[in-house]
Amino acid sequence: MSLLPVKIIAGMGLFFTLAAGVYMIKNHQRLYGHDPELPRETSGERVYSKAQLWIIWALLVKGLAFLTFFI
Repeated sequence: MSLLPVKIIAGMGLFFTLAAGVYMIKNHQRLYGHDPELPRETSGERVYSKAQLWIIWALLVKGLAFLTFFI
C-alpha cells in the first residue's frame, strides 16, 4: 500500500512518455529532418542523434513500466 503513490506517478509518467513517442513519430521530418543552420551535417550524424534519442526514450518507458506494473 505504501508504494501506491509511486505506482500512480510512474503510471502518469509512462502515459506521458508514450504520448511523447507518438508525437515524435508523427513529427518525424520536422524534428529529425535536415537542419538549414547546419549545412555540413551528415546523414550519419542525424542517424546517431535519432538513435540516441530513441534509446533514451525506450529505457525511460522500460523503467516506468517496471515501476507501474511490477512493484
